[in-house]
Amino acid sequence: KLTVEHSIGTIYLAQCVWILLPILPLTAGDLPGLSAGDWTLLILAASAAGFGQLSMNEGFRCLTVSTGASMQMLWPVMTALGGLAWFDERFTGLQIIGAILILSATWFVSTQKA
Repeated sequence: KLTVEHSIGTIYLAQCVWILLPILPLTAGDLPGLSAGDWTLLILAASAAGFGQLSMNEGFRCLTVSTGASMQMLWPVMTALGGLAWFDERFTGLQIIGAILILSATWFVSTQKA
């Protein structure tokens, strides 16, 4: 019902404001010290993240719930793999078990007949 009464953009804006309210007081002291380059990177990163989130939310409208949920379950694994590839992070044993469980559950859901 929420997406019938409000657009994806309105819902996302409400989420951003709700998150910004408790975070802003914690970061307000550091913001004046940012250079122009830092502000540029911050705005570019926020814009890219916002565009990506809006695109993903719009795309979820075209998917079944099980497919969308399966895609969402893959994000922690993809984030960990990105950390491994770009930041030389290593998986712990618990992370490996979690990744196997997530990938197994995603495979199981994706192979079920509708």
